[in-house]
Amino acid sequence: VVGVEVESMPTFLLAATVMQLLASAHALSSIISPRGGPGSTTASTQVVSILTGRGPVQTLPADYVRSMPHYVLGADSTEGLTVSSIPVDQTGDGWVNPHSFDELWIPERLNPKPVARLAIGALVKNGQVRNLFPAFDSFTISSAPMESSGTTTWRNWGLCSTPLASVWLDQGFTPLGQLKLSVYQQTSDWAVDHASSWQVLGEEIRVQPLVERLYEFLADPPEAFLKASSSFQLVTVPLEAGVVPLPGEGAIVRAYLSDYPGPHRKLLEVQGVGSDAGFLQFTARQVASGEGSEFLPGAYKALYS
Repeated sequence: VVGVEVESMPTFLLAATVMQLLASAHALSSIISPRGGPGSTTASTQVVSILTGRGPVQTLPADYVRSMPHYVLGADSTEGLTVSSIPVDQTGDGWVNPHSFDELWIPERLNPKPVARLAIGALVKNGQVRNLFPAFDSFTISSAPMESSGTTTWRNWGLCSTPLASVWLDQGFTPLGQLKLSVYQQTSDWAVDHASSWQVLGEEIRVQPLVERLYEFLADPPEAFLKASSSFQLVTVPLEAGVVPLPGEGAIVRAYLSDYPGPHRKLLEVQGVGSDAGFLQFTARQVASGEGSEFLPGAYKALYS
């Protein structure tokens, strides 16, 4: 049992402690694990690859990227550009880290059902854009606001609720005017790399307006964002177009950010670094609801109220 001192513990206390830990783990897994069962893992992505176009592929540890603060730029606002923070740590009210590179977990009985916007993401430091990548802005809107921010838009509804791209592009990889975003969904596993089996969620969307919106925001950011600007920050910039429904159980979503001159559907024949594009892929998993559970962290109680 990790983290429990056992050498000097009386036998009856050790047995009781082990049983309590096992019971807690089982209850928690019913809240946050997919239907594959307790102990399921999504930790297959170990590094984030960065294509520079000028030499070898660079990498960042995936766990380091998961720990970065994450913001979402407002798609539209009468007060100008706004930004909201996605809670990523376990301090205070008990937030869990929502970042995942491989799966999106969708709890039952979230009302209204979560949806998503197609987006691009950026790695920012000291107000400068370092990298760009495809993104998937998944969220649900609750009648009850999060206590930490007051917003009713929930992007962290538990583990694996915020997918991240595993391949990024250096900011100078290619001229912005040539970069386009394409996002596809496949609902069966029998032909994962067969291009004709993929449904288009968005195809060959020019992203220069999104990057320009990010530059506009970075030119005059709010104080809260500015205070953290000396560290690396993830920023998602969604399209202003409408939302898309989240994929069903087992569906695969794949997104490319590329200057590929031909039809982007051809990119579906390759994955990851081999695509020479910013790359995001995840599998959707239905998970049990945490509603009514005594083990539900306090930060999420308002979501099910």
